Amino acid sequence: MTRRAAVTREPATVFKVDGGRRYFTKKAAFNAAARIAINKRCECERGDGNRYSGFTCSYHENPERYMKIVRRLARLIECREVAP
Repeated sequence: MTRRAAVTREPATVFKVDGGRRYFTKKAAFNAAARIAINKRCECERGDGNRYSGFTCSYHENPERYMKIVRRLARLIECREVAP
């Protein structure tokens, strides 16, 4: 006879960004906040699939630069949150 694993409930500390998703680490929450801030200023346009291919904004055209901006902005947001 196989023994079943017991499922238990445990409280966990989570971090929320603007009342949306929950994150288990502060770093993930700050990165999400940085992405949200960047996407508010994003000017990307999707194509219609036929004639217009769309437009990629300066934030998203270079993935390495985008990740660097996210890291820097997340660090600034973290400093702002921690400062007294």
